[in-house]
Amino acid sequence: MLAIVNGSDSEGCRITPSSPSSQASTAVASDNAITPTAIAAHGDIVLRVEHEIGKGKAVRSFRVDSPTLRSSSKYFERLLQPGRFGEAANIEAKHKGICERYGSVAHAPAEELPIVDIEELGRINVRTIDGLVSDFLHILHGKDIQAHPSVANLANLAIVADRFDAAKIVNDYVRRNKMIRALEGKTTHKQDAMLTEEKVRQRLLVGIMLDYPAWVDRYSARMITKGWVGGEPEISTALWWDLPSRVEDELSFRRDCVLDTIQSLQAHFLRLYTSRDRQCKLGYDSSTQ
Repeated sequence: MLAIVNGSDSEGCRITPSSPSSQASTAVASDNAITPTAIAAHGDIVLRVEHEIGKGKAVRSFRVDSPTLRSSSKYFERLLQPGRFGEAANIEAKHKGICERYGSVAHAPAEELPIVDIEELGRINVRTIDGLVSDFLHILHGKDIQAHPSVANLANLAIVADRFDAAKIVNDYVRRNKMIRALEGKTTHKQDAMLTEEKVRQRLLVGIMLDYPAWVDRYSARMITKGWVGGEPEISTALWWDLPSRVEDELSFRRDCVLDTIQSLQAHFLRLYTSRDRQCKLGYDSSTQ
């Protein structure tokens, strides 16, 4: 369900057409709306992002370019595809009015642009969504972010990219800027060996979602040997506590196989030791010789 509010306060007209989209809606910004951060200075829409943090809800707005979003994210391509959902039709109608007043959408102030509401960024763990969403949108628009993110931030970025079906764009950016290699270079062997379960899980999630096999191999083995598998995480926890693609089940299964193998080897040799059968002749006919 989406709502379009007429830009004229005197008319107070509201149109509420039905839409199959449950995660986004379009509206016209009001005077008291949050001032958008300009990702694209001449963008044609405003994304208003809402996400639950703790007991409150964080709300931030970003001016973006809808054609760029559509080409970078399959989620936005489907959402804003003309004729598919009501969002695209309402945005087009609003743009016509803006062009009549300003001559071009690029010249219109952000407060006049259509707003697309986005609820929930995925199972992330952050104190604020400003930097995370800003980095994600900058990458989608082909712009560099200011600094190399930490492992935790990179894991959150991977979760958001997966949420909006833009993992390839983010993966290409991370690989092109050698972000994971930079993180490896900052971590000594001693520090790597002392990583907590959460840090190991974050690295494994990055390896899985951003296609970095070295981290998948290294940190999945670490989780198996440390026994950090088989738990029942809460749905409210970050995604790295409940690894996707049934990785949690696979790791738990492999640990069980390792333990069964160790136990069976001990039982096998103990059974041979306690038996009366000769086990090794050492080239002689009997143990006595």
